[in-house]
Amino acid sequence: MTTSDYLLISRGQWDESAWKEDVQEAIDRFYVWYEQGLADGVLKPGSRLEHRGRQVSRHGITDGPFAEGKELAGGYWFIVAHHLGHAGEVAAP
Repeated sequence: MTTSDYLLISRGQWDESAWKEDVQEAIDRFYVWYEQGLADGVLKPGSRLEHRGRQVSRHGITDGPFAEGKELAGGYWFIVAHHLGHAGEVAAP
Protein backbone atom coordinates (compact mmCIF):
# COMPACT_ATOMS: atom_id res chain seq x y z
CA MET A 1 0.00 0.00 0.00
CA THR A 2 1.34 3.43 -0.88
CA THR A 3 1.75 6.26 1.61
CA SER A 4 1.42 10.02 1.38
CA ASP A 5 2.83 12.88 3.43
CA TYR A 6 0.33 14.89 5.45
CA LEU A 7 1.27 18.28 6.86
CA LEU A 8 0.58 18.75 10.58
CA ILE A 9 0.67 22.37 11.80
CA SER A 10 0.82 23.03 15.53
CA ARG A 11 -0.71 26.03 17.25
CA GLY A 12 1.55 28.93 18.05
CA GLN A 13 0.58 29.61 21.66
CA TRP A 14 -0.22 27.80 24.87
CA ASP A 15 -3.31 28.49 26.91
CA GLU A 16 -2.23 31.37 29.14
CA SER A 17 -4.23 29.96 32.05
CA ALA A 18 -2.43 26.59 31.93
CA TRP A 19 -0.15 25.62 34.80
CA LYS A 20 3.56 25.71 33.96
CA GLU A 21 3.89 22.06 35.01
CA ASP A 22 1.01 21.02 32.71
CA VAL A 23 2.63 22.82 29.78
CA GLN A 24 5.96 21.10 30.48
CA GLU A 25 4.22 17.72 30.72
CA ALA A 26 2.57 18.32 27.34
CA ILE A 27 5.93 19.28 25.82
CA ASP A 28 7.53 16.15 27.24
CA ARG A 29 4.70 13.96 25.86
CA PHE A 30 5.09 15.65 22.47
CA TYR A 31 8.78 14.78 22.26
CA VAL A 32 8.12 11.15 23.22
CA TRP A 33 5.44 10.99 20.47
CA TYR A 34 7.72 12.76 17.99
CA GLU A 35 10.80 10.59 18.59
CA GLN A 36 8.72 7.39 18.49
CA GLY A 37 7.02 8.53 15.29
CA LEU A 38 10.39 9.17 13.65
CA ALA A 39 11.64 5.75 14.79
CA ASP A 40 8.47 4.06 13.49
CA GLY A 41 8.67 5.87 10.15
CA VAL A 42 5.25 7.55 10.53
CA LEU A 43 6.76 11.02 10.98
CA LYS A 44 9.30 13.01 9.03
CA PRO A 45 11.26 15.82 10.65
CA GLY A 46 9.64 19.21 10.92
CA SER A 47 10.47 22.29 12.92
CA ARG A 48 9.23 24.85 15.38
CA LEU A 49 8.83 28.27 13.84
CA GLU A 50 10.82 31.27 14.98
CA HIS A 51 9.04 34.18 16.63
CA ARG A 52 11.08 36.65 14.63
CA GLY A 53 11.21 37.19 10.94
CA ARG A 54 11.07 39.47 7.99
CA GLN A 55 8.63 39.76 5.16
CA VAL A 56 10.34 39.71 1.78
CA SER A 57 8.45 41.02 -1.24
CA ARG A 58 9.19 42.78 -4.50
CA HIS A 59 8.63 46.04 -2.61
CA GLY A 60 11.41 45.40 -0.10
CA ILE A 61 12.02 43.80 3.28
CA THR A 62 9.87 44.60 6.32
CA ASP A 63 10.92 43.71 9.88
CA GLY A 64 8.85 41.31 11.99
CA PRO A 65 7.70 39.69 14.17
CA PHE A 66 4.25 39.22 12.76
CA ALA A 67 1.88 38.47 15.62
CA GLU A 68 -0.84 37.00 13.44
CA GLY A 69 1.41 34.26 12.05
CA LYS A 70 2.93 33.51 15.46
CA GLU A 71 -0.50 32.94 16.94
CA LEU A 72 -1.64 30.79 14.04
CA ALA A 73 1.26 28.35 13.68
CA GLY A 74 4.03 27.34 16.05
CA GLY A 75 5.59 24.58 13.99
CA TYR A 76 5.09 21.92 11.37
CA TRP A 77 5.67 18.19 11.01
CA PHE A 78 4.96 15.61 8.33
CA ILE A 79 2.93 12.48 8.94
CA VAL A 80 3.51 9.52 6.64
CA ALA A 81 0.25 7.60 6.33
CA HIS A 82 -1.80 5.38 4.04
CA HIS A 83 -4.83 7.71 4.07
CA LEU A 84 -6.19 10.75 5.89
CA GLY A 85 -7.85 8.67 8.60
CA HIS A 86 -4.55 6.95 9.33
CA ALA A 87 -2.85 10.38 9.53
CA GLY A 88 -5.46 11.43 12.08
CA GLU A 89 -4.72 8.35 14.17
CA VAL A 90 -1.00 9.16 14.15
CA ALA A 91 -1.65 12.83 15.03
CA ALA A 92 -3.96 12.10 17.97
CA PRO A 93 -2.88 8.86 19.66
